[in-house]
Amino acid sequence: MIRLRQVATALLALSALTACGNNGSSADPPASGLQAVPGDGTVVVTWSDDLSTDYWMFVSTDPRLTSDNFTTLTDIRVIRTVRSPYVLCSYADGRTLYLAMNGRRNGGPGGAGTPTINTTTRAAGTTWTLGTAPPVDFTAMAFSPLTGCLPSGLPTGTFIAVGPNANIASSGDGITFTVGSPPVGFTTNLNAVATYTTNPGVLTQKMIAVGDGGASILSSDGAVWTLGASFDAAAPALRGIALNLGVFLAVGDGGVAQTTTDGISWTPHSSGTSSNLQGIACTGDRCIAVGDGGAVTRTLDNGLTWEVQQVNGAPSLKKVIFGNNNNNLGATTVAINTWVAVGDQGSVAYSVDGGGTWATTSVGGATDFVAIAYITRFVALDSVGNSFTSQDGVNWVGPVPTGLAGPAGLTSNGVGFVAVGAGGGTVSSF
Repeated sequence: MIRLRQVATALLALSALTACGNNGSSADPPASGLQAVPGDGTVVVTWSDDLSTDYWMFVSTDPRLTSDNFTTLTDIRVIRTVRSPYVLCSYADGRTLYLAMNGRRNGGPGGAGTPTINTTTRAAGTTWTLGTAPPVDFTAMAFSPLTGCLPSGLPTGTFIAVGPNANIASSGDGITFTVGSPPVGFTTNLNAVATYTTNPGVLTQKMIAVGDGGASILSSDGAVWTLGASFDAAAPALRGIALNLGVFLAVGDGGVAQTTTDGISWTPHSSGTSSNLQGIACTGDRCIAVGDGGAVTRTLDNGLTWEVQQVNGAPSLKKVIFGNNNNNLGATTVAINTWVAVGDQGSVAYSVDGGGTWATTSVGGATDFVAIAYITRFVALDSVGNSFTSQDGVNWVGPVPTGLAGPAGLTSNGVGFVAVGAGGGTVSSF
């Protein structure tokens, strides 16, 4: 939270200035008062906006807050010239915020304030809502961001879902998906998808999906796709893909590992294992892939060389993710620097040293895990559609039914989670 401490002197000076030589006046507060909708680290504040009024919003964790006494509080954020809706971003989950507002015109003094309201931010992944998608099976998904959380709105971008027989769908809100167009004649099973957003003067998106026979397709909008690498019956299936420093890294059957910058030309590398690799994730300084028989392999040079760290006794691992923002109220450590891999029989492998060593645990009540994602806590889905959450990757809470049949893919846009599965099933938790 941005805190303005000891603001009384500055605001009194501002008041003195505005009282001299201007024709400003106070304004009535919004007739409807304030409404606040909490999210994962966010609050969307709305009111009946009058564009002729300069509204100031006051935000605090102090329940004594009013628009009259804010100068006496030490934990206070004063946001000038706000318009509805206004989004508060990056607050700790589980924190109760108190909000009030007043208005003025032409630099005049603030008028009467709204009643103070309160709301509590909460982590996503606890309650799930059904969405709609084309009635086909999906096996993986990703999110291509355009904007992050801003005062003007929640994150924007494109959710991408892929599946067997070149099934593709996209969504702007993670709730309603529309069918995508694969290359003409392309019917290959797609197993994974990753995205890259660049802004070299013009904001652009690059999306690459990979599948059986080493095939790949690419898109700039998630709706229309072109051929990257053709299906080759002799080539192993690619089952995981991730982006790192502008390079896409894909892994798959037989320990195959390869890299590309364009989704068309691929360079093979030795992963150090012959186990089928099922998933991969990256953080900037390293990428880690996981697979059958507890296989774990990592690269510190963007896929050129790999080193194997076998997780002894672990069953097949399906997906892996990195978490480093335990921004939950009461957390003793925010930067948890933890890798978590999930797999069969409710198994979890975790590492707090960058993937050098791993410990294992199992989650009671979970069947085979199929997917995992992260915002401020880890959220994993099992094969029957239950979700489980953990702040540290070790201690888990659940099961929570999502209502999703045959879940297979899970992703996050930074403020919520979206999952897809069999028969066009999709659910979200924002």
